[in-house]
Amino acid sequence: MKKRYLISLTFFCISTTNFAQHMADKWYFGNMAGLDFSGGTPVPITSSQMAAGEGSASVSDPVTGDLLFYTDGINVWNANNTIMPNGSGLMGGISSTQVALIVPKPGSNNDYYIFTSDQTGGSLGLRFSTVNMSLDGGNGNVVAKNVLLQTPVTEKITAVKQPGTANYWLVAHGWNEDAFYAYKITASGISQAVVSHSGIVHNDSVIQNSYGQMKFNTCGDRLALAAGYLDKVEIFDFDVATGMVSNPQTISYSDHVYGIEFSPNSDLLYVSTYEAGGTLLQYDLTLPNTAAMIAAVQIISTTPDIYPLQRGPDGKIYVVKSYSQYVGVIQSPDFVGTLACNYIDNAIDLDAGSMGLNSGIGLPNFVTSSLGGASLCPGASAGTGENVLQANRVFPNPSNESFTFVIKDNSSRTEIAITDASGKLIEIHEGLAGTTFSFGENYVAGVYFLHITNEFGINGVLRVVKTN
Repeated sequence: MKKRYLISLTFFCISTTNFAQHMADKWYFGNMAGLDFSGGTPVPITSSQMAAGEGSASVSDPVTGDLLFYTDGINVWNANNTIMPNGSGLMGGISSTQVALIVPKPGSNNDYYIFTSDQTGGSLGLRFSTVNMSLDGGNGNVVAKNVLLQTPVTEKITAVKQPGTANYWLVAHGWNEDAFYAYKITASGISQAVVSHSGIVHNDSVIQNSYGQMKFNTCGDRLALAAGYLDKVEIFDFDVATGMVSNPQTISYSDHVYGIEFSPNSDLLYVSTYEAGGTLLQYDLTLPNTAAMIAAVQIISTTPDIYPLQRGPDGKIYVVKSYSQYVGVIQSPDFVGTLACNYIDNAIDLDAGSMGLNSGIGLPNFVTSSLGGASLCPGASAGTGENVLQANRVFPNPSNESFTFVIKDNSSRTEIAITDASGKLIEIHEGLAGTTFSFGENYVAGVYFLHITNEFGINGVLRVVKTN
């Protein structure tokens, strides 16, 4: 392995312009609350004009991390914190768990879809609106609104990028049925739904059965949901090629469930329940069956009123309590056990200035792929495709010491250029193939990017966070 400190201007521009991913840098949620991850460590945002009691979504420029817009599923605010032209009257439910989700349109630098879900299985169902960011002087307009996809549905919508392509899968769950609706989003638009019947019926015996989050894991090959007052969590396989959902595993509880999130490495699942007033649980998905997972469950916290969970771009998982000015953080979610995963309650104060800001009972909903992650994705093997780069793995991430990079790409001319958050080159490694190396021991705290390219012209970026 060679190490040098020069990089061609061509490579630098291609890597940072086309492949940097900052779409989840700015979080807007709750009552005028928010978090800014652009510096590596989240800091509160106090400029929001949104009062969202439950779900929300926000999106940032994928290159710069600058805010583009945010929504509560009813109104859409631009980066100036004003409602966009045609940006009111979206048909999301004001108390829907995952009321909105923003997905970039493949092949476009300007167009974004906003998907919305009605509350409690209402007749407004799953719809989409479209934002064109080239309009209104670059602040964006809503150019199409409330196009119906499916009704009725539960309050669950999630999405992931299809590995090796520019496409996305969006998944919703039907109401009073066992059906999943998976929509492939391509440069040509939104496909007809792929319908899978798997798992329990989300029945309408009480409207609260529609509550709860649904999430993909990092690689998109697993899907998990919390089925509200049905008091169950379900874990499924997802076929990223066909959009089919299958092989349910069901976990039952003595009380209701709400929050769900995978660890960055996809080995662990975190669940928030109403049990004991509020319990945060960890399940080991590497165990051979559901019974073994249940037997080995870890109680991470018994903090009251825990609701949604959301992985951040820094690899940590954020935890919201009902209408609190504080956010909890699972510091090391890839590690098994209460002490190892290191949950800190009241870790972030959203309202240090006593402005009346709080979380409501929501966190913003994101496309899983926009959060990064370094999992070794199933099916990735040596070759020339983009999936090879996605199989590379960095751990631990975040780290307060060094990082270890495991390279699965057997291309003989793989290069890795490491830059800081400003784009300044730190170092470059070349001639790498199927090897492991460490780096970053002497880096100062902050965000760094590994710009990866191989001899076939395949490019990718991994984000790492060095902590103090």
